[in-house]
Amino acid sequence: FKEFLIGHPALITGIYFLKKTEVKKVYSKLFILAGVLGQASVINSFMHIHTPIGGTVIRTFWGYIIGGIIAAAVITFFKIWQKYQR
Repeated sequence: FKEFLIGHPALITGIYFLKKTEVKKVYSKLFILAGVLGQASVINSFMHIHTPIGGTVIRTFWGYIIGGIIAAAVITFFKIWQKYQR
């Protein structure tokens, strides 16, 4: 849950903010720091020996897909918000 809802979108958004020059670097670092949560959760999922590897791979795959969609929505919202700030 925390992977696709918080971690992956925050990481993707943080990387996007890092590449944009008009965004303060502090915001990108905060988003990337929150994105570490998703990556740590993925690593923890693979470390459980009792969990089937196939299920973990599928769950991780869908987590990245859904997280990417959420990140795209956040970035689109940011672009629209930035457009109206000018």
